[in-house]
Amino acid sequence: MLGYNSTSYGTGFADVYDDWYGDVTDVAATVSRMVGLVGTVGTVSTVSTVSTVSTVSPVLELGAGTGRLAIPLAQAGLGVTAVDSSREMLDQLRALDPDGSVTVVHGDMVEDLPDGPFDAALIAYNTIFNLLGDGAQQACFSAVAARLAPDGVFVVEAFVPET
Repeated sequence: MLGYNSTSYGTGFADVYDDWYGDVTDVAATVSRMVGLVGTVGTVSTVSTVSTVSTVSPVLELGAGTGRLAIPLAQAGLGVTAVDSSREMLDQLRALDPDGSVTVVHGDMVEDLPDGPFDAALIAYNTIFNLLGDGAQQACFSAVAARLAPDGVFVVEAFVPET
């Protein structure tokens, strides 16, 4: 499409994205699965008293858009960092997350990922197919792997084409 690139998709439909795609997948099931995969980590004991400190599991969502998944993941207690190349989509996410429970990163889901480590990374609803260039998906997998904790997981939600 003439004039289309990875940063322009949100310009055309950020304001209607949630209406169009709000129920495209089972958000509650996705959140439950992610929480089940990473949960919370970390128990700290002190000498004089015993106290448990739960550290929020850091999760990276690629192509997070308006926060359709990122916000419920954060509400479930995960520490979510959302990456998206569209300023308009991220503006919608910020408007839907006025408390700033999601850390927002404007950038490419290969070149601009934060350092991590993350307990999990998620790329949902066929977003992997937005990586258009030759080798871009492989580069994404490598970039995510470099940012995962040693036992971290990378969840990719996508259709499987018929052979």
